[in-house]
Amino acid sequence: MARIRLAALGIVLALGSASVARAEGPYGERPAPAPNLYERIVDLVLVRPLALVPLVVAPVGCAVGLPVAWVMRSPVEEVDLCVTGPVRHVFGRPLGEL
Repeated sequence: MARIRLAALGIVLALGSASVARAEGPYGERPAPAPNLYERIVDLVLVRPLALVPLVVAPVGCAVGLPVAWVMRSPVEEVDLCVTGPVRHVFGRPLGEL
């Protein structure tokens, strides 16, 4: 029972501490509305854990394709596609923005 309470407290703290800074665009257009609580919960419980799968699988595929990328002289793009992209998708975006 204590673990459930601790997990619930962790989720509440994660959702409460996630803030999104928004600015107006260059032409004064209105920014998109901030994600609501439902979107944040879905992102935290469903989307982010499922996004960890490509985070683990992509570097393996990158390791297989890296020799070909070296021959074609594009290893930087390969690493950016296979490693940096999934990491940025999982950890680099605000909570609730899908």
